[in-house]
Amino acid sequence: MYQISRMQKPSCLKLGLYIRQDHGELRYLVEASGAFANTSSSKSANSLQPHTEASNYPDPPKYVALWCDRQANCGGGQTTLADGRQLFQMLDASDRITVTDQDIHFGDPSRTIHSVGKVVTLQSGEPTLIRFSYNLLRHGLYDPVVSNDEVDCAPGSRLAKVAESLLHLFTLQNLAIDIRQDGLLVWENFRMLHSRRRYRDQRRRLIRYWLTARDIDSVF
Repeated sequence: MYQISRMQKPSCLKLGLYIRQDHGELRYLVEASGAFANTSSSKSANSLQPHTEASNYPDPPKYVALWCDRQANCGGGQTTLADGRQLFQMLDASDRITVTDQDIHFGDPSRTIHSVGKVVTLQSGEPTLIRFSYNLLRHGLYDPVVSNDEVDCAPGSRLAKVAESLLHLFTLQNLAIDIRQDGLLVWENFRMLHSRRRYRDQRRRLIRYWLTARDIDSVF
């Protein structure tokens, strides 16, 4: 996880190849839109639940970069992160079996790209790729209505239980980061879960980039 301030352009950092996101764009604007005001969506000003980026993609980006184009002046909107590998180790044994053994359909009607995979992929016994969306496991949708307390998954399902367990652990372990004006925050998407705090300043705008698996440690 890296935070760099006062850079002119995020593209000046040679982090690796940029990946095209939804709608074929290299850049995605994270800003509030009235059309999404009642949803748990990056296009709303609402808080976001823990997730990893592009869990519905067959090959999710290894790194996510958020560039602050216009900082919120309301004191909200912090990005919160927690180490998913540590959270995995804190799950009880039955939940660890669920997330490593059960294939899950990552997708909903709002996504054109769908994939099937496990929440946690292990290699030599260690987590190497985490795909997670609290909203998807709990509600069956990536961007549910914020007042939706109904579980679209089967009531009492293992996935809903795991989602609640990881949400609880994330709440205890997360670090809140306020990305300042012209600041850039980069983290490993294969490992970190992230969310966002609610904000009021509708002018807030971040620019999101997805990047390939080049080793960024050599960049800094």
